[in-house]
Amino acid sequence: MALRSCCVCCWAAAVLLSGHVQLSASQSLDSVPSCTEDAHTSFLQAQVSLRKFHLASWSDTQASVFASTLGLQTPMDPPGAPCVNCDQNGAYRQPGRDNCTVIDNERAMVQHATEGLKLNPFDTSITESNEGFVLMALVCSDYLIEHGGLDAIFGVITHAYQMPPQISKNERNWFEFRGWQALSDQSNSKKAAPFIANYGGTNKGIELMVNALKAHQEPLELKSTPFEPGRFGINRLTLRYEISVNIMGILKNDNTGEWGDAAVDAGFLEEAMHTLHVESDHCSPLFSTCASLNYLLLQNPHRDRYKTRLLQLGAPELARKSAEYCTPYKPNGDDAFMAGMNWGQIHPADQAYGKLALLLQ
Repeated sequence: MALRSCCVCCWAAAVLLSGHVQLSASQSLDSVPSCTEDAHTSFLQAQVSLRKFHLASWSDTQASVFASTLGLQTPMDPPGAPCVNCDQNGAYRQPGRDNCTVIDNERAMVQHATEGLKLNPFDTSITESNEGFVLMALVCSDYLIEHGGLDAIFGVITHAYQMPPQISKNERNWFEFRGWQALSDQSNSKKAAPFIANYGGTNKGIELMVNALKAHQEPLELKSTPFEPGRFGINRLTLRYEISVNIMGILKNDNTGEWGDAAVDAGFLEEAMHTLHVESDHCSPLFSTCASLNYLLLQNPHRDRYKTRLLQLGAPELARKSAEYCTPYKPNGDDAFMAGMNWGQIHPADQAYGKLALLLQ
């Protein structure tokens, strides 16, 4: 299917992988190598969210339902019902679009998550549930803001730093990770991005994202085993990756440069270089980091200043070394990921680096 710049995250093509339903976008990456700004922007928009809603374990009944519908449903639609919020290709559309429709299952999910997390802000049974929490990322932005969904998501992220002492570091990290996942499509929403970027005060949301990167200096903090398929199946992803994808969404919607400036002032350029250094052998973080920098350099009025700083920080060499490893995507970039596409096609880190290299010339 053709790449469409109007759809940031087009979900709901369901396939079975490792016994789980996997949701995917409908876009093709055929036009990615183009070096024009419009093509690059379309590429970034298409790739923002291709990574998360295959997380939780699904029942065999659910799996068979979604497999049989060939993507014409989402987990929020009743079995056998058409996808209320899908486009003509059966792909779930951007949560910030106009005329967005909220369906009953989404209302129930938001109510369950918000009320449950008010009762227990550390309830990992809620955050580990795809249908009970993570898929709030796709709920219409206006509704999610009005009914406290984004407040609940931010609550998870902030409470992750206040977890009871009996909670392990790994469980704490996964708790935070789920929060960033639930936020990520909303960060890419033109309606939710201002709310998120300024959550808690002017620019406080984007600053929170950069500070979260600072709080996770160690690489590869998310640990899992094959006995945890909802986690182990995405072990190519990292916490720094998921945070960076949220930053990427905010920068995509940064029409004035204010949020990009706030991110840079908070230390984003240095944190981006740290990701390239400590997670250089993981291609998904390379993808999200380079894509975030691309948006900053494409749209921010102070792009020349930031380019100079990136050159001083050694960005071309750091990114080049990572891209060499990730050409092609490793490990096992040919492994199936979503909708007949593999990890290398979903997260083409080498191509995101290629655009960054051009912007830094």
